[in-house]
Amino acid sequence: MRTASLACLLSLFGPVVPLRTAQAYPAPKPITFSLSSSTRGDIAEFWAVQAEAHATCDSITTHIKAIAAEEKEHGTQDLLGKGPHTLETALYWMSAVPKGRALLKQLLPVWDPDSKKRGLHFESASGAEGIRYNQNPESMAFFIRDTVYINYEFSFVVLLASLFHEMIHAKQILVDKGGADKQAVLDRLNQIDSLYEHWSGMGAGEGTGVLGGAVSGEVTRMVKELGESLAKAKKEAFPILLGMEHHAYRAQDDFIAELFELGGEFRNALADRIHARQWLAYPIDEPLFRRLMQYERGFNMPEEIVDAYFKEIPFSTYQ
Repeated sequence: MRTASLACLLSLFGPVVPLRTAQAYPAPKPITFSLSSSTRGDIAEFWAVQAEAHATCDSITTHIKAIAAEEKEHGTQDLLGKGPHTLETALYWMSAVPKGRALLKQLLPVWDPDSKKRGLHFESASGAEGIRYNQNPESMAFFIRDTVYINYEFSFVVLLASLFHEMIHAKQILVDKGGADKQAVLDRLNQIDSLYEHWSGMGAGEGTGVLGGAVSGEVTRMVKELGESLAKAKKEAFPILLGMEHHAYRAQDDFIAELFELGGEFRNALADRIHARQWLAYPIDEPLFRRLMQYERGFNMPEEIVDAYFKEIPFSTYQ
């Protein structure tokens, strides 16, 4: 477990295997869907209420109104289309279902388009900062501190689900009670891991490498102490990460279920992406979640920590 992966521990990666293995699959045929007039009405009412409550800035409100007008006139979205899509379009469609509206209601007041100001921010995962943070160029989305990084060139159904997942993490840190304390624990884990990686490389070997002799011996002692500190930091942070990911994956599945209720096209589109190995699974069950935490996603959590967590909190619950 290295620094970059620790910084992205709240990431959502789509497939169990790298996406490049999916290139053998032919380009998918479009699966188009149109929102009903009643759903568009629900969306319009939601954004109007948010604007009246000053939960959104004028520029966001303007974008949403333009999207609403476009949807009313043309109204068809290819759920497998890879765009590039826009953030506002994704948020508009997210607000088509109750779970999406509930999450947006909590996050819109802390969203500030100005990345220099305090609050929630959204950035492209393919931008300079996104590339610097992201160890896996094939990840769909990830959240770090106050920013959701998203790849806008994934299939639209994948974009919606992965964005929702990372926005759950944003809520956990920026809105929920105790979020700042959780972030402090994760920061401490990252800092210690960074130091451990640096000094373990510097002191590799007795009298060899960058440092040698007595200096190398001192570094070896430091690395041992850092290793002990890292173990303690993981013991403190892993239950927090487990809880955050448990909540995010369960909420993600509930959100997807509501998308399915809009129309069978959503179910067909996600099934297509699962078959093409561009989405992990639906739903995420406990055995798969355990595997993700212990092996698949860079967490490398000891089994006893995962067992202890689920002894207290059953997988079927997450509130």
